[in-house]
Amino acid sequence: MAITYSTGTVSLTNGSATVTGSGTSWWGNIEGGYLLWVDGAPVGVVQEVVSATELILMENFLGSSKSGVDYHLVPMGAVKTGLAAAVNELIADIEAVQDGALSGRFGDGDAAEPGIAFLGEIDLGFYRKAAGLIAATGGLEVPSLSGDAVTQTKKDTTSNRLTKVGDFGVGGIGPDIADCDAPVSGCVERVTTATVNTPSIAASNIAGPLESNFWSGAVAVQTLSAFFPASEAGNKYHRTQDGGVWEAWRMTWDTGNTTVDGSGFILEASPIIRIYPDRIEEPNAPVGAQMTRAGLGHYVLSNVPPLAVKGWQKRGATDVNGAKICGIDDAVFHAGDLHVFTSGADGAPADVPADCFVMLRFWEAKEEGETAPDISQIDAATLNAIVSERGVNTIKAECGARILAVASEQAQANLAQSMVAYTTEVLRGGNEGEAETLSGLTNGDFAVAKAAVSWRKDMVDACRAAVASGDDPVWPDVPEGVVELMDRM
Repeated sequence: MAITYSTGTVSLTNGSATVTGSGTSWWGNIEGGYLLWVDGAPVGVVQEVVSATELILMENFLGSSKSGVDYHLVPMGAVKTGLAAAVNELIADIEAVQDGALSGRFGDGDAAEPGIAFLGEIDLGFYRKAAGLIAATGGLEVPSLSGDAVTQTKKDTTSNRLTKVGDFGVGGIGPDIADCDAPVSGCVERVTTATVNTPSIAASNIAGPLESNFWSGAVAVQTLSAFFPASEAGNKYHRTQDGGVWEAWRMTWDTGNTTVDGSGFILEASPIIRIYPDRIEEPNAPVGAQMTRAGLGHYVLSNVPPLAVKGWQKRGATDVNGAKICGIDDAVFHAGDLHVFTSGADGAPADVPADCFVMLRFWEAKEEGETAPDISQIDAATLNAIVSERGVNTIKAECGARILAVASEQAQANLAQSMVAYTTEVLRGGNEGEAETLSGLTNGDFAVAKAAVSWRKDMVDACRAAVASGDDPVWPDVPEGVVELMDRM
C-alpha cells in the first residue's frame, strides 16, 4: 500500500459518505483506515474501497459540496507522530468552546464560516455582519405571525406591528373611507358613492382608490383615481393640504380627456372627430363614425351621437398667429346624418386643406343612465337651401377670385382714376398728349382699359347667369393686353 495517495481529483456531496474519484486508481493502492484530506483539512476516514473511483467514509461529509478538487489519502499510522500535538490542540479548542460558545458567546464568523453553524450543514448558520446586525448564510423561514404582532384592522397604526396583506390597501383592496377630509397617511383607501368631500367638479357618485401622503401633520397631498361612473373612468383628481386646510379638488388633464386642435391648442375632450380632406380620426372615446364627401366643403358623418351640450362643439384650424385657415360654417343633422360645411380663409365654401383638420365634439353620458339629448333634424328642403346658398357663394367667390387674379382692388381703383383723368382732359378740349400726361395712359392704353372694364362687367354677368340657372358658370376670356396694363397700375 502507498504511504500517501493523491492521483486525480475527488468530488464530495454534503450529507453523503460516498467519495467519487476522477483519474484515480484506489483499488489495491489504499484500504480502509486511510484519512482523506481536502483543502488542507481532514475530511473523514475511509471505511471501504468500493472501486478504483469510489470510496465510502465512516461518516457523512458535512461540509459544502465540492467537485474536482485535489486531495490526499494518508494511512492513519503516518499521523500517529502528530497525535500528541493534535490532542493538545483539541484540548485548547475545547477550552475555547467552554469560554465561548458554551458560555453563550460566539465568534463573529463570516459568510463562508458562520459563527453559529449546524452539525448537519456546517456552512449554514449565522454571523455578525456589523455592529447590531446579524446575517444568515442561507434562506431564513419566517413563521406566520398573528395576534398583537400584526395589524388588527385595515387602518391599525400601532407601532411595531407588521402590516397584513390588504391592510392600508397593500396587496389587496383598501379600507373604505367615509370622508376624504379625514384620511390615513400612506393608506390606499376606497372612495365609495357614500364618501363625502369628493371632487365636486366630477360627476356625482364618483368612486375609486384614494391615496393620501402627509409631509407633516398639516401638509399633505391626495390623489383620487376614478373608476365609477363610466364617464369618469380613468380621470384623476388631486388636491393639497397646507396648514390643515384642504384646497379644492383639481382635475388632472391627460391624453384621455383632452385633445389638440389643428393649431396646437389643448381642448377638453369627450368623443372627438377630426375631419381631414380624405378621412376622419377619433382620438378620444371612438364612436365608430363614417365620413363621405358630398361636395365642395360638404362632409357627411354617419353613426355619430348628438353634438356636445356644454363647452365647445366646433373647432376650425388657424395658424400660429390665430389667422383662419379653415373653419366650420355649420353642422346640422338630417335623416340621422350630420352634414358639416367648411370654408376657407376668405369665408367661401372650401374643402379642408391638405395636412389640416377641423374638429367636432360630441355628447357623452356623465351620469349612469343619463339619456342623450334630442337631436334637432332639418328637413330636405332646408338642407337643399343650405347647399344651394353655398353653391351661390362658391360661384360669387370664384368670380371675385378670377377678377382679383387679373387686377387687384388697388389696380382697379388706379385704372378708374386714370381713365377719368384722361376723359376729363379730352372733354375739356385738351389734346391727347396732355391727356396722356395727366392720366399716365397712352391712346393705346385707353383702348385696353376700356376692354378691361368691359371684361369685368362680362364676368359679373356670367356670375349672375350661373346663379340664376344653377348651371356651371362660363367665364369670358381676359382680353389681350389687360394683364400687362393692370400690372402697371
